[in-house]
Amino acid sequence: MKAVLGFWKKLSLLNKLLIGMVLGVILGIAFGESILVIRPLGTIFLNLLKMVALPLVVCSLISGISSVNDMGVFGRCGLKIIVYYFITTMVAAAVGLLLATILKPGEGFVLDGNYEAAVAEVPGVLDTIVNMVPSNIFSSLANGSYDHAVVFSILVGVGIILMPKEKGKRIHDFFDMIAEMLGYVLKIIFGYAPIGVGALIACCVGEYGSMFFSFAVKFLATNYLAVFVMIAIYFVALSVFSKRNPWKTLKGALPSMMTAFGTQSSAATLPVNMQCAEALGADKSVYGFTLPLGCQINKDGTAILLGASFLFAAQAVGVSVGIGTMIKVILLALLLTTGSTAVAGGAVIVVTILIETFGLPVETVAVVSGALALIDGILTTGNTLGDLVGTLIVSDSERKREGKQVKGEAQ
Repeated sequence: MKAVLGFWKKLSLLNKLLIGMVLGVILGIAFGESILVIRPLGTIFLNLLKMVALPLVVCSLISGISSVNDMGVFGRCGLKIIVYYFITTMVAAAVGLLLATILKPGEGFVLDGNYEAAVAEVPGVLDTIVNMVPSNIFSSLANGSYDHAVVFSILVGVGIILMPKEKGKRIHDFFDMIAEMLGYVLKIIFGYAPIGVGALIACCVGEYGSMFFSFAVKFLATNYLAVFVMIAIYFVALSVFSKRNPWKTLKGALPSMMTAFGTQSSAATLPVNMQCAEALGADKSVYGFTLPLGCQINKDGTAILLGASFLFAAQAVGVSVGIGTMIKVILLALLLTTGSTAVAGGAVIVVTILIETFGLPVETVAVVSGALALIDGILTTGNTLGDLVGTLIVSDSERKREGKQVKGEAQ
């Protein structure tokens, strides 16, 4: 028994989720609809996620933004890389939405309930942007309005930066400690996650049968294809703005990409990504800032996951999605990924927030959680490669501005 517990403790969260998913599938096939008696085990997991999601994203956002203690950091290089990160994140969310529209992972996966009214309330583009700004943040927090909470948190973070240094640091440290504490709470919840996900997957398979397997194939294909599309976009941007040879750059980036796919962690890949940036000729003064920043705020893979997850949920309940709604999803994907927690499995939190924001069935989060174990490696690869390419573009632009030779430039 000790050996089994020791082995279990050594497993990563995603491997534990994968085991929970596999066991859930087996139980669902074996017992059919009778397995629905264990649904409360899954409901507890979903309630725990919803409980911690709102305070965690607020504190993480405020802490992350206010950690930049000098507005001078947002200088020329900072502005360039932040614009790049924001654009690629929104493009990634749009690619996820587009491919989910084409492949329809939620088509045929029928969930009970009428959710048309919740999404139908989403207004046009201009009204969507206006309505994301809260008029009463206390009311918004009480009602669980995640988009309002995100906008408020960003403004608070910037406000802390503008405060006198000592006062701002004390407030930053407070939110940083609360965010860290909530991270430990989240680790406790994720200790239960394999049971919760396993129970929900078992109920899903028992109730919906072959529909689940059809979803899994299409959802995996959607996410993998979206990352490949983003990789192509990265190298087109690199060719246009830096005149680099894409193939040589890809070869130089392979160590980072392989590490990201294997570890499924942007933070763990950061040292390797910095080595690749050095080998590819980026200036240390640039990549020493842009890569750690990208590790925190640039999560194109998560943006893809959000777009695909939203459309899966909408398709599963038969909700038609208009352009205005998709634009709101893209904007929310940008805000949520910028402030999302670095705790392992944190993508589950932002998916929960997005699904909750639109009033769609939160049960879909469990299905996505199971699939996450199979796609997190490729999503992390997209994250880290996007960071590296953006760094090369910014570094090369600075070299050209100073009249220096750009290493790796296509001749």
